[in-house]
Amino acid sequence: MGVVECLHDSGWPSAELNSTGDGINVRDLTAEQHGDFRRAHDVCVELAGDAPNSAPLGEDEVRQLYAHLVAMVTCIEELGYEVRSTPPSESVFVQTYLSGEPPWSPYVDLDASMNPSDWDELNRRCPQAPWK
Repeated sequence: MGVVECLHDSGWPSAELNSTGDGINVRDLTAEQHGDFRRAHDVCVELAGDAPNSAPLGEDEVRQLYAHLVAMVTCIEELGYEVRSTPPSESVFVQTYLSGEPPWSPYVDLDASMNPSDWDELNRRCPQAPWK
């Protein structure tokens, strides 16, 4: 079962893939519902497992991702959003990523109540990864 189907079964019938196919949108998600949705999403991602093409990044790719995410801070801010966190050093980012812990990302700072079309536009103009 995929993540979208799992979310439908978990009480989120309006969940759908976003326009770029790399995220989930839920119509009419209120700020109060965000925590419940995030928990359901995390469970569904865990149940779905890794995508068939998921492979761990090597150190050079992690460094490339770090440079990209640091560059995206400016992109995000130019669109009028605030990035409140400061990027760690490259070596800390790489060590964190390779340890399996969630690494720093400027996208974490964005308002959870952002509407799906704004989120899609932000991701189109400021992609979360340097490759697709």
